[in-house]
Amino acid sequence: MATRITTMIFLVLASSLTTMGQERLSCGTTPPTRAQKAMLEQQFTLEKSLLSRIANRNVTEIAIVAHIIRRDNGTGGITESELNEALDNVNAFYSNANLSFFYITFNYIDETQYFDFITSDEGEMRSKYNYDGMMNVYFANSVGDGEGGFFCGYAYFPGGPDVILMDNGCTMNGSTYPHEIGHFFSLYHTHGTTNNGT
Repeated sequence: MATRITTMIFLVLASSLTTMGQERLSCGTTPPTRAQKAMLEQQFTLEKSLLSRIANRNVTEIAIVAHIIRRDNGTGGITESELNEALDNVNAFYSNANLSFFYITFNYIDETQYFDFITSDEGEMRSKYNYDGMMNVYFANSVGDGEGGFFCGYAYFPGGPDVILMDNGCTMNGSTYPHEIGHFFSLYHTHGTTNNGT
């Protein structure tokens, strides 16, 4: 992404995002590194001055590549209609920050290997399917760690890959999709810096 709006989003959306807890599975996003925290602190002063001008800004549109993972035979997977409905919800959350997301394309991945996604497959999948310079969101039947742990989704803080992984069922729950996009833009969990609270 050319620019990432970080702390500004947190300050503008804090009140609307505080109700966004994971409904059935945890978030798999790892806490930010020391370097990522330092970057956020450096950006805070600049972005604080932008808050007073946010109401006068034009809406920033952000393209998403939606990677719909299906079985080898093309069955399964979330529908474009469901994704559009979920994106309407995302846009409602981020409208106060003058952000609007849209799908630039729907990329169908017909590989059973990724259908019930395991985090250890991410690097291989990313190298095959990621679009450079875009927010790549992968929608899988499930998202797990291969050791019995399952997540509604996960994302990376700035400095990590431009990737979000979503469990199809959680994509439609009204909270997880905007939550993971928040991580992509440097938002912590609304309940603290880790999955286990503050």
